[in-house]
Amino acid sequence: MKIGDLVQYREWQEGDDMVGTVPIERRGWGETGLVVEIGEWKVGKEKFPKEGILFLNERGQFIEAWRSDLSVISKNKNKRNSQGCTDYWSVTSSISAC
Repeated sequence: MKIGDLVQYREWQEGDDMVGTVPIERRGWGETGLVVEIGEWKVGKEKFPKEGILFLNERGQFIEAWRSDLSVISKNKNKRNSQGCTDYWSVTSSISAC
């Protein structure tokens, strides 16, 4: 998965947090959109590099998702991204590494 790929977030499943308890920016079940950033995913105090995906949905909203909850519908064929450019982000900082 890389920046510019078209992805789809899986549907909500039993066992997931109740929708109303999940921050709005993480309520992307069933949504499709373009990957705009790849960064760190946090679960409690644990951090998982390159597992957090930020994608832009068709309504212009940014959605945060765990990488394994997304499937790639169409790969970006942009040559810049084939070089492995990755944006590392968190709530407090953003770094682009190409």
